[in-house]
Amino acid sequence: MFLCVSAITSGTAGAVGGMLETGGLLAARQNPDDVDPRDLQILAILYIEDNQPYKAIPLLERSVDLYPENGETYMWLGVAEFLTEQFSEAEESFMKALSRNPGLTETRNYLGLLRYKQGDLDAAVREFLQALRDPVYPPVSKDRVRLNLGNVYLELGNPVAALEHLANAAGGVVDSDQLYAPLHIQLGKALRELDRIQEAIAAFIKVFEVDEMNVQAHLELGMAYRDLSQVPAARRHLGKVIELAPGTEASERAQAALSRLQY
Repeated sequence: MFLCVSAITSGTAGAVGGMLETGGLLAARQNPDDVDPRDLQILAILYIEDNQPYKAIPLLERSVDLYPENGETYMWLGVAEFLTEQFSEAEESFMKALSRNPGLTETRNYLGLLRYKQGDLDAAVREFLQALRDPVYPPVSKDRVRLNLGNVYLELGNPVAALEHLANAAGGVVDSDQLYAPLHIQLGKALRELDRIQEAIAAFIKVFEVDEMNVQAHLELGMAYRDLSQVPAARRHLGKVIELAPGTEASERAQAALSRLQY
């Protein structure tokens, strides 16, 4: 099950290594007890972007102490807690964010992810749908939510609903977007579940426009070609999975599928 937890920031906090050493951010890193809470939040976002959410948590906790009415800071605290699998703490932070700023729609996306992790897929769907109803939510953010929503619908056994949201998102995502590969993989899976195999293959192949070594795309393509009894093509892609990812679950699935193929 793929859930999109990337692309969560605005992009203004990129280039982590350099920005950590500039102005108020350097002061925030060196002495978080005596600094502007906005600098603490920016530094925390940088750590989250750099896959170090555990470093973000104490900075955000200090920031909410200094500015307890800032819903956005609570949201980022929830994000960091979510990414470090502190789910009960994340839920509390997300609820505090919404109580202070009910229009903070990004929080709904993360609540959807949290509900999924808690095993409540119907609640996850409700959160994602509520995010999509916000007319001013940025299109790129809506595409990310549609990907998450499509994935949950796939897990719920509803490929028709999944396809609707995934196809909608795919229509607006360009190949330079980091959503491009995972979106087309999930789109292909929805099409394959609906027995639209040729369309599924076309979706999987699009992944190679940005990532020729994508293991999941090779695995899904191998399975799709197997569905069509195109054995040489199936063997080629399943063999590529074993070559690229030996010893993984994907490799085991590819090996099992290969063993059942008939020439």
